[in-house]
Amino acid sequence: AKEFTTVFLDPPDLGVLQSRIQLLANLLEHVTSHRQIQVIATTHSATLLAHLSKRALADVVAFGRGEPGGLTVCSRVGRLPHFESLANSDHLESLISTGWLERAL
Repeated sequence: AKEFTTVFLDPPDLGVLQSRIQLLANLLEHVTSHRQIQVIATTHSATLLAHLSKRALADVVAFGRGEPGGLTVCSRVGRLPHFESLANSDHLESLISTGWLERAL
């Protein structure tokens, strides 16, 4: 049986230049797939999410509020009804930063 390692990052993009966020996303995906590491990270960075592959973006768990003052809701992004539109959008970063993802929960 193979052993897996879990790494917690909060937030992985803190202090990283915007121009280097894509390198961070690529590094996280490469390390997790080649070393069998599960990464659990928190981020508010639409830029980081926009640079994830479609496969990695589908595995992201997004959190938001239900109705105003309601309970916290969460969902795997790949299970959202319009995931394909989101993942194939040329404006993914804008969709995320304008609240589309939270409203889709």
